[in-house]
Amino acid sequence: SKEVRKKLDLGDDLSFIYVGGFHEEKRLDLLIDAFLKLRKKYENIKLILIGDGPTRVHVEKQIEESGDRNILYLGRIIDGVDAYFAAADCLVLPGVGGLALNQAMYWKKLCVVSEADGTEDDLVIEEKSGYRFSKGDLESLTEAMERRINEEPGKLAEMEENARQLIVEKS
Repeated sequence: SKEVRKKLDLGDDLSFIYVGGFHEEKRLDLLIDAFLKLRKKYENIKLILIGDGPTRVHVEKQIEESGDRNILYLGRIIDGVDAYFAAADCLVLPGVGGLALNQAMYWKKLCVVSEADGTEDDLVIEEKSGYRFSKGDLESLTEAMERRINEEPGKLAEMEENARQLIVEKS
């Protein structure tokens, strides 16, 4: 993870990550919009996008039009993807999905999620192991991501440990 952080020039920046398919129902457009809203207020955050799919061209266009160099699209990564989960600070699932939750939480990463595939109800518990937002709601997603940005270090460490324990015990 240290090599990935160095390669991506993450430094001390807080990094949000999305890993998964690029499909309309995954709502990557919503994630990018929320991130761009947060960038108006926070300089030291980055967004890492890993995956591929039918909406890739639209995602790349949205990133290009934003002009924000803190959005990093890395393409599809299968082998070695765990290093990216470990290097990032927080997984965001803006739409449907859920498989990435287990992987992120194994690495003690908090997750931001609304409705995924049902596993989120057991795994992502507000302010215990992550943050929840209202499905499809830009303001709600932005606020959930901001809660992660502003979380107190002691509470953050406790939540990260809770996330890992939920995976070890339930999964």
